[in-house]
Amino acid sequence: MEAVRVAGEALSFASEARRGDPEIALQALQQNHASLAHAASQLRSDADFGLKSVGADFRAMEMLSEELRADRGFALSALALGARAVRFLADELRRDNDIQVWAFAHDDRALEGLGLEAEQEAEVSKEATALRWAMNLVQKHPSSRNMICRAMASHPACLWYASEHLRLSEEMVECWKRTRMFGSVT
Repeated sequence: MEAVRVAGEALSFASEARRGDPEIALQALQQNHASLAHAASQLRSDADFGLKSVGADFRAMEMLSEELRADRGFALSALALGARAVRFLADELRRDNDIQVWAFAHDDRALEGLGLEAEQEAEVSKEATALRWAMNLVQKHPSSRNMICRAMASHPACLWYASEHLRLSEEMVECWKRTRMFGSVT
């Protein structure tokens, strides 16, 4: 463990059991994100470990399993922790407008290196600005039905930040469906 703490690359010389230890792999990640390539494959396929890794260093996404990098639910959770990880997602997700908006709403630098045309980047930026406003409103009032409905009128993805009780309520789900069906009002 001490060797990994000093030099993350030491993970490549560790036993299979140690390469499968999440604590040791996260220590290695803190030294060098590329050291995760030497972590056990089952660890690099574990969503909880993946979220901790991306939260520690967005570049860790590159070393996670193809399955995780192609999983939309995982991607949304991970991008909320390290939005610049968008560049390491599977091609289909990386090109997905909703994923790009979500990432850009969390970090203005998220779209760097994606090769978007100026017009497309401007559209993503405009929608991300609406989402950012809505997210901030919901984060300030996560248990207020009125505020959440108001925020969802701007961008329905802000429901992600509502309290679990409201996020899962039938009323909010119906409100979300209506806003998704008719688009945002901004």
